Amino acid sequence: MGMQLRRRAKKLVDVMGGVRRATDGILPRAGQSWTGTLVGLRSGQRRWATTAGGGCGEGRRIAVIGGGLTGLTTAYRLAKQQPQSTKITLYESLNRLGGWIQTDYADVDVGGVRGRISLERGARTLSSLHTSTWRFDDLALYDLANDLGLEVVSHEDAPRFILHADQKLEALPTTAREMLRSRTVRKCLWAGPGYALKRILSRRGSVPVEDLSVADWIRKVTMSRAVVDTASALMHGIYGGDVEELSARTVLGAMFWRYHLPSPPRGFVVMPKAEMVFLRQMSADPAVRSLALGRKGALLHFGTAGMESLTRALETALRDRSNVEIRTGCPVEGISHNAESSSVTVRTSSSSSSSSSSSSYDKVIATIPPPTLARLTSPSLRSLLPFESVSVMTVNLWYPRRQPRKPDRGFGYLIPRGVPNPELALGVFFDSDVAVVGPEEPPREQGTKLFVLLGGHHYRGLDPPSETRAVQQAKSVVQRHLSIPLDEPCFAQARLAIDCIPQPLVGHEARLARADDELRSLFHGSLVVAGGFYSRVGALAAIRAGYDTAARLASDDNLDDDDDRFYTGIETGLECVEVAERDITVRTLASRKEK
Repeated sequence: MGMQLRRRAKKLVDVMGGVRRATDGILPRAGQSWTGTLVGLRSGQRRWATTAGGGCGEGRRIAVIGGGLTGLTTAYRLAKQQPQSTKITLYESLNRLGGWIQTDYADVDVGGVRGRISLERGARTLSSLHTSTWRFDDLALYDLANDLGLEVVSHEDAPRFILHADQKLEALPTTAREMLRSRTVRKCLWAGPGYALKRILSRRGSVPVEDLSVADWIRKVTMSRAVVDTASALMHGIYGGDVEELSARTVLGAMFWRYHLPSPPRGFVVMPKAEMVFLRQMSADPAVRSLALGRKGALLHFGTAGMESLTRALETALRDRSNVEIRTGCPVEGISHNAESSSVTVRTSSSSSSSSSSSSYDKVIATIPPPTLARLTSPSLRSLLPFESVSVMTVNLWYPRRQPRKPDRGFGYLIPRGVPNPELALGVFFDSDVAVVGPEEPPREQGTKLFVLLGGHHYRGLDPPSETRAVQQAKSVVQRHLSIPLDEPCFAQARLAIDCIPQPLVGHEARLARADDELRSLFHGSLVVAGGFYSRVGALAAIRAGYDTAARLASDDNLDDDDDRFYTGIETGLECVEVAERDITVRTLASRKEK
């Protein structure tokens, strides 16, 4: 009982204060050198195994539910880190693996131009995080690519655009001269004095107790509505979400925490302790370090092989393992806990027959949406029901003729709130400009490939359009913004992705804390959750979630404290440390360039 009360008290401090030591204006500093052995502790440190065989977990049975990128990565890392005697089963309700990541190919004959084009139906690229000292998820990608023999491609950065109310595009400024001419900067001009005043009046090291929305937090620190409007475009591009509803402390990351935490001494940066531990481990590999330092662009992908080459490679590697079983077309119908045996029973049905079957596991890892998991579990995990997500409609457009009114080069543009937007669009991405092309595709100079994103929070309370209607809406969007005629010959495909983007709304950390408590109480550590609902959103974050989950399960048998052994996959609160810039060997930092 005492241990449970201590855990609840710690969780309350974490959720309210964010960083316990930081509220006193003090941050622990990492040592001068990174030597010694890492140990798996609740504070965020984890012990990492690098090879399978030997160690803990002999003869265990583990199930992974969900065959998307998180589930595939988790199963793959488990297969590497667990002993061969551990049996791993991956369940997927559909007949294909990969989830939202899907690369399709289409034979086209439009306007006299023939070819075979690639169509990314979900995630098209990954962020390189090459300038970030707050997140290091990219290191998991490089490690995985090395393992699987995949080539990670990065191209030179290109301009990003934003749409104004007059339906004109403007490239976001990157230099001082561009800022002087920028309409966006001029609209946000008064945010500078507002920010400076708030900075003077606020006390560093005091993390707000109240969880504000992104919009409320920006208004609070800048006193500018124009900045909120600009930020809404970014929230559309990443979350498909509403800037008035998304949680600032969850989605803004470094921007939020470094604003409130004490400033570190010169030559140091503040980062989450868990990121420091992950950085230590992954940067020890020269191959990972080389890839991280060699990638200069903001976006990564897999060249002509397409994004699905990653999930296909993971599937192939898993099928080659004798202790891994993959069950596709096998919907899970129930998940129940057996307290006497400390096991979990998974009940499934087959898409090809009406029969059902049950299997018992020592550990189950669920990568499916929380409301779905709540409906499957017995006892029911009702704390998972309030977690929300949004649906998006993706439309791929390929024009055989180069469109002269489209910006000659760029990543694409996002659509902020407050601009005329009858199609409920979130953004348009210039896939032909970032080399998202197939091996047999007509050359970039000859055509234009666009990816139009519709819906997100705009679809709340509405029935999404049909795919035919969505194609018409996408054409209307690019006609209005890029002057591409509605009757311009093109190849088009649309796809509705239902509930595909988690929404960390205001109060997200409190919901996570309640879910963590309920999972511990009802399943005693035998059911673990993983994925974007519980950590971060995006394909890169999905890979990292698989790494973290597998690493924790590789060490949990050696942990004596129930608070550690009853790991649920949910981490609440944040503990930060100061790290010397010289120790961040996977980033080319400006301070090192100056020296």
